[in-house]
Amino acid sequence: MNRLSRKLTLSFFIVSVLSMGVMAILARNIFQFMLNRNMPNQMQMMVPFTGGATERFFNALDASYILAGFISILISFVSGYLVVIIITRPLRKLSRAADRIANGDLTERVQLATDDEIGRMAKSFNSMASALEQTEQQRKALYADIVHELRNPVTVARCRLEAMLDGMVALSPQELKSVHHEMLMLSRVITDLRDLSLAGNGQLTLHKHSMDVQVWFTKAVEEFQILAEGKGIQLSCSMERKIPKINADQERLNQIMNNLLSNAIRHTSDGGTILVSLLKNMDKGIIVSIQDTGSGIPAEELKHIFERFYRVDRSRSRNTGGTGLGLAIVKQLVELHGGEVWVESQIGKGSTFSFSLPMKN
Repeated sequence: MNRLSRKLTLSFFIVSVLSMGVMAILARNIFQFMLNRNMPNQMQMMVPFTGGATERFFNALDASYILAGFISILISFVSGYLVVIIITRPLRKLSRAADRIANGDLTERVQLATDDEIGRMAKSFNSMASALEQTEQQRKALYADIVHELRNPVTVARCRLEAMLDGMVALSPQELKSVHHEMLMLSRVITDLRDLSLAGNGQLTLHKHSMDVQVWFTKAVEEFQILAEGKGIQLSCSMERKIPKINADQERLNQIMNNLLSNAIRHTSDGGTILVSLLKNMDKGIIVSIQDTGSGIPAEELKHIFERFYRVDRSRSRNTGGTGLGLAIVKQLVELHGGEVWVESQIGKGSTFSFSLPMKN
């Protein structure tokens, strides 16, 4: 018997003993009171005959009450113990399941058909276990992706350097440029992981100041004009007049725009178009949208698009230069500014990524 069962059984026993004691104390007095009240004449007639017979009568009555009390205590104890077993059985199941989860078996679940408080506790326990299992799977996938992303540029750079040291490849600016590119990729992954970690822990500090959104928006789009033209993509922008100033970290806003515009150019084929728009919304504040004519994103992928290391087309990830962290960083930075980010897409028609920023009070 576990500690809770002992406590509950002892509680039943104490309650039974107290009930018997109170009954034994009050039984005779109540009996005499009821006799005096209901049969006053008969009690007066019995006064001359008080003595041994009457005393034995009351002693027998007391003994019967005491015996009945002990029997009731025994019955209460046995029935209480059975009730305790029934009550604590699902709790024991929960305890065993919790121990298995603590030992690493995150597939453990509790099967209870009851709809009482314990049944609801079991449902909450199963929901918690499912969340832990999903989190553990995401953690393992995240570690695998981190190792993959860090290992690739290091391996490529090491092989090229070893080839040059062994004389298999001639030292040339082109080879050094290739190694430099891999080091830049490695640095980018590390920086992105650091930013995500700081943002996730609430340690990423924004240096906000009042800024003219229209000036920032125009400059941010212009910086990508040459890159878009080099790929044969028409990049244009539109914005409303009289956009109010906002309080924001301009460096982080540039990071958001760089990630979104880089993705749009990367996934838009030659001859495509990208439209970047800036408008004002009374409910959401300032809204920036990047609309491209790329291949689009399947509907089932949209809910995962802002997850770390998630790519719609993993086979193209290394060739296109993506790390799978850009959109996750965008989401974190936008939410740190008090805004939100969302995406709309259709296969074969392109995607529109939008984010909002609160207007300055």
